[in-house]
Amino acid sequence: MFKGKIILTLSFVLLITNNNIVAQTINSAGVTINGVTWATHNVGESGKFTENPEDNGGYFTWVEAQLACPQGWRLPTAEEFRSLIHPSHYRNIVEGRNYTEFLQVYQLTSSSHLKRIFEGEKNGKVFIFGNNKTNYIFMPAAGYRNNYHNGILSDAGETGYYWSCTEAENNYYTYQFSFIRGSHSVAFGDRTNGVSVRCVASKLEF
Repeated sequence: MFKGKIILTLSFVLLITNNNIVAQTINSAGVTINGVTWATHNVGESGKFTENPEDNGGYFTWVEAQLACPQGWRLPTAEEFRSLIHPSHYRNIVEGRNYTEFLQVYQLTSSSHLKRIFEGEKNGKVFIFGNNKTNYIFMPAAGYRNNYHNGILSDAGETGYYWSCTEAENNYYTYQFSFIRGSHSVAFGDRTNGVSVRCVASKLEF
């Protein structure tokens, strides 16, 4: 069962749950689900969030990612990523529809940020929480930098990869959250690749 409070901020994603959730606007720090407060922007350069929630941000090896989150934030655990996606349905932001059709299909309230994503044909995952269709969290499909191909950017606009802090038994791998159209997973990722960072608040709220 989905438990906990939701702290809503400026975001652009659709996380749709089947549970009855009471949403409460607290501040612009993040969105809290099951006691975990998620940032609404990716990390840009180390220690700073991106200017806009739809911006891809920087690409970090797992070692670099340990210091990437701004003060008061940290990398999520693999279990926290699972708690984010498990009770919810997610949607692709680009599904062959125009902006007006997208709003109608998902019964959303127009947002300047959401519109900017569509106008730029920005792909990623949108999460809407509960029945409040005006509050979104967006995770861009930023791709990754492949260490085995001289750091070339791969899968941008198609797939999103996000580091967790949960290490695998093998020293070469760490758990990461990844998604592509129609699927998502929390699985091993090569620590030497450059991957996106989405932080959670250091202090959990219950």
